[in-house]
Amino acid sequence: MSLRSFLFGEPYNKELLELKNFSAEYEVEVKTEISTELGEDLGGYIMECRYLLDQTIRSNEIVNTIDQKDVIIKTANKSLENSIEDLIAIIKISPSYQVARRFSGEIFETRNAQELSRDWEKAKTDLIPNLFKTANERIGFKLSYEKGLLHTHIALKNNWHYLLMLPEIYCFKHYDDPIDPSKTSIHTFKSGLIPEINVDYCMVASSISRNNDVINLKMKSQITNGDNLTKLAANGTKFNLKNYSFRVEAEYDISVSSGKVLLASANLLEKLDKAINKTVILLNLG
Repeated sequence: MSLRSFLFGEPYNKELLELKNFSAEYEVEVKTEISTELGEDLGGYIMECRYLLDQTIRSNEIVNTIDQKDVIIKTANKSLENSIEDLIAIIKISPSYQVARRFSGEIFETRNAQELSRDWEKAKTDLIPNLFKTANERIGFKLSYEKGLLHTHIALKNNWHYLLMLPEIYCFKHYDDPIDPSKTSIHTFKSGLIPEINVDYCMVASSISRNNDVINLKMKSQITNGDNLTKLAANGTKFNLKNYSFRVEAEYDISVSSGKVLLASANLLEKLDKAINKTVILLNLG
């Protein structure tokens, strides 16, 4: 039992939140920034998305349906404009996902796999031929996309657009515990600076407070595959682990009485020497 629980009589296993059915509309803004080790600004983009989220609590799972209604991407870099148009088209291939989550909040299954497959079959004839100029590019994208369809729930679990709406924090302790802090499951970040590198990490609670019906929770990342990164660096991969850093900081305001996210943000920062890959994601309840 924690010292705080002992002194103040707080139940050790008190639930952090009460989970209820709800529907909500969210606005998400994403800002990216990429610069090289020479200080060259490669230009980022700003993405604005609107999502409709429905949550149903069942006896052994949480089911969420997420519908993307709008997506706008802006950039000041003229050379990125064509790529961004293609990206918007790809994002719109499947505008709706239904997922099942554990009572911790972790996504474990995609429930509308047949619908996603139908969306893809339509896109292969209506969209893909216009996005890629060569047969090799089309084949490469198709193989990659179809491989991803088999693991859609994993892709969503690693995507902070969805982690902000579908947090993995429902089994967290309701008090600060610096000795044994609450943690999420492991997520994977594909490096934007070193193609060979995937960083595995979990999110660890760093601060928790309550104001009436609102829980404020702050988390920070903790790398879980540091030994593997050390081996990759030692085996000739073109990076020096001493000059590489990666971190994520996230913050949520969540309704205690329903588990609905009211406000959330995530900051992802990757650095290699002077090169920077930075993403800031803001979520607001519409």
